[in-house]
Amino acid sequence: MIADPESASWKMPVSSREFAWNKYLKRLHILVLVLYAVPSIAGWIDHDGRAIPDRQDVKSANGFGVMLVLTAHEAAFTRAWNSSTQSPVLQTTKQVQRGKSVSAMLLFSGCKPNPAGTCNVSVTYRFSGPDGAVQNIGPYNVWQRAAPKPGIVQLGDAQLKLGLANNDPVGKYVVSATITDRNSGASITVSTTLTVTD
Repeated sequence: MIADPESASWKMPVSSREFAWNKYLKRLHILVLVLYAVPSIAGWIDHDGRAIPDRQDVKSANGFGVMLVLTAHEAAFTRAWNSSTQSPVLQTTKQVQRGKSVSAMLLFSGCKPNPAGTCNVSVTYRFSGPDGAVQNIGPYNVWQRAAPKPGIVQLGDAQLKLGLANNDPVGKYVVSATITDRNSGASITVSTTLTVTD
């Protein structure tokens, strides 16, 4: 693994592939999440207050909620997140062509503050391909700052950029993230599939 502390970017070779880990440190606030979803004590709820059941990419436990999304347009995603005063239109994907890249973005809410009011949330990513190759990446900090106000959804500080080479296998890949709130001890694993095409 080659670490470049100046750019906060890591490249990790796996088989014939190189996966790049990009960490962006930006504090982003929003009152809604993708479909206006926010976590409550019982789980995620939509803008009408109806419970959204846990699924692979969206889970919650005791008020701590996490969502994993993929985007092929990380800059546009971040721009929409930062500039919107209303519900942002977030470009997500579940498919990418070989030779291109996607970024895994973590959205969360409800981390437990320590006595000083700071959250301590980390993530370990896992990327597995159709050829059986598996790469564990992390742990990295998602949030080590003041706790967001209740009901506020944050874009985490740790995004995973996955660059696929032209000779990588086509098929289904699985991107998983295990997010741990170190103050509360809560740990949630979310995952999503990525279809790689020619």
